[in-house]
Amino acid sequence: MTDMSVNISGGADILRRLKRLQAGIKDQVIGKMLQATGNQVEALVKVRITDEDLVDTGFMRSSVYVSTHQESGFSSARSAASSRNPKAEMGAEAKPRNEYEALVVVGADYAAYVENDHPFFRPVIDESTDELLELAANTAARVIAELVK
Repeated sequence: MTDMSVNISGGADILRRLKRLQAGIKDQVIGKMLQATGNQVEALVKVRITDEDLVDTGFMRSSVYVSTHQESGFSSARSAASSRNPKAEMGAEAKPRNEYEALVVVGADYAAYVENDHPFFRPVIDESTDELLELAANTAARVIAELVK
């Protein structure tokens, strides 16, 4: 009787790619997913502030920023907001508790009062949940595909 065998090669390459994927998941996939989703919420909130006619000087709209474990838009938001109204104030920089959290912050110290009378932030979340989940999933898939190349 003749033995039959098949040689399958590439196992080392597959193992290398899996290790790279494992190492990249936390830092790259989650970080980029949170940043992309946060950036989209920031953009939608700014549009909502404009659409709801809540702009006087533009300070509040300019004070919106994203903060993740990897980066924060606080400094640029503070600079942009201050150029709109040097007398208005922003709260302290908000920072996420861990690398699995992104914050979208409206830094204007009076933003909570405006939100209470004329909601502009919560409706964005309520109306965009499906879009944001799709963006997060697509971003994660894109980054994973890049990691396994």
